Amino acid sequence: MHIVEPREKMTKVRYDLTVAAREIQVLVIHPDATYEVRQISQKLQTFQEILGGYMEPVAVEGATFFCNEEGRIHDLPDNPMATYLWWKLSPEMEGLDRFCGTVIVTGPADDAGDSHPILDSVLDLYRRMEAVRLERDA
Repeated sequence: MHIVEPREKMTKVRYDLTVAAREIQVLVIHPDATYEVRQISQKLQTFQEILGGYMEPVAVEGATFFCNEEGRIHDLPDNPMATYLWWKLSPEMEGLDRFCGTVIVTGPADDAGDSHPILDSVLDLYRRMEAVRLERDA
């Protein structure tokens, strides 16, 4: 026999649907070749504020690049350093496409679609590329 308690004795469970977005370390590459390593929230709004519009993810082995999906429509400037990093990590894309506007680079995404922090190996590769660029421009 199953006994049901009176309704006034039942406990109401409330769930907070706001989930705190975990902060991760990312590489932000600007079209003028300046860059910054930042801790940012994974909230969609944070990414959109940095990119200046809707974001488009481009996943490669070991990294995810986020760019403004309407970058070409809005005539954002080319981002050669982000493009070269993408080509280095995904050689089959070399010469086929490019990034425009500011780009955010994170680590790969997990099964839930959340990004991991940028991998040290990707950040080191970018810093070596930047050193070559600075030496060339000197």
